[in-house]
Amino acid sequence: MAMSIAAHLRAFGTFLDSLGEAIQMLKHEYGDPTIFVFGRGHEPFDVIANHLQVLFQNAVKARRRPSWRVLLDSVVSTLPRGTKLKLVDERNSVGIALSHESIATVSALDRKLGLVVDDIGRHTEFGFGNQEIEHVCAADSMAALAFTTSRSGYARELGLAHVHGLGPTIGFAMIVLRLNDWVPQVRVASAKAIERLMKNDGGPNGGLPYMIAGSMGLLLDDARFGRMAKPERDVVEALISYPKVKDALRTILIFGVSDRAKNQILGLILQTGFYDELLPEVAEKAECSYRRLIAFKALLYRKYIWKEGGKVRERTIELPAHTSEVARRALLDKSANVAFAALGFIIETRDLSGLDDGTVEILLKRPEASLERRIALLRSMIGR
Repeated sequence: MAMSIAAHLRAFGTFLDSLGEAIQMLKHEYGDPTIFVFGRGHEPFDVIANHLQVLFQNAVKARRRPSWRVLLDSVVSTLPRGTKLKLVDERNSVGIALSHESIATVSALDRKLGLVVDDIGRHTEFGFGNQEIEHVCAADSMAALAFTTSRSGYARELGLAHVHGLGPTIGFAMIVLRLNDWVPQVRVASAKAIERLMKNDGGPNGGLPYMIAGSMGLLLDDARFGRMAKPERDVVEALISYPKVKDALRTILIFGVSDRAKNQILGLILQTGFYDELLPEVAEKAECSYRRLIAFKALLYRKYIWKEGGKVRERTIELPAHTSEVARRALLDKSANVAFAALGFIIETRDLSGLDDGTVEILLKRPEASLERRIALLRSMIGR
């Protein structure tokens, strides 16, 4: 009996040793959430480079010592699904590091991340093979995104095949970029990845409508997609019309300070006509005065003018809103720039229909120096 107890104790000690080794591996793969916070005090791409180096080195080790990976897999497989998702999805340094980057710089970020991935790959002797990529993606759900930026078309294709969920909007935008990839197989893989995301609302964290809305400046910019064939264009159209995207767009355009990506989205809506119906709400409710100004001007003049390829282009805005009511709201806007534009419209068109007595009284009391000349012109028009 004593030997049996001793044997059990030895077995238990062996189990504890194995568990301790496995926990260290988990920390190596996922980071220790109690002591390690990605991105704190570091540049985003330094964080990504350091993290990928660990993942790539571990993948190379696993190729030579398969038992190492087997032990890790056996421990992870025993965890509850929710815990496993938390380990993977909350420790993805690629997503955390990119989470505050602007979608307006997606092309530059895509190229920069690709250079980081390939450079780390060379230093760690990472072969970008299917087994290695699967190993890294199992350890970091956002690592697949990193592979989609590699200069190797095979690596980009494999990365896209392993994308099943996304973190920040810019990650989704990087996958949309691959719809225009110069390698046909990568374009097909990108379309398949996006179709998977549309089936599961963007992955474990959901929120695909907001990712699509945040990437609308890319999706509506037809000049970016010259290589696409019909299947990829069908995917773009499906994204634009995806359920609840209009509600997400409304939120993005109304809330938040001035942002180049959001302003670009509004400009492309005005150029293309997609979601014109949001303009009255943007004009009246947007927290950003620049977006209110652009929306008000489009509604007042019933057209939008922009430059493209050195040429001036114009599109008519067809909406049921009455110009007089739009002008009245613009004159009363808290932004002097919006009121300045509304005064310019009234003086130019001599359309006084938006001027009731209450609006005129408020307007004449506005203190902004930039409005004085136009208010004086208006007073002479109405005889006050």
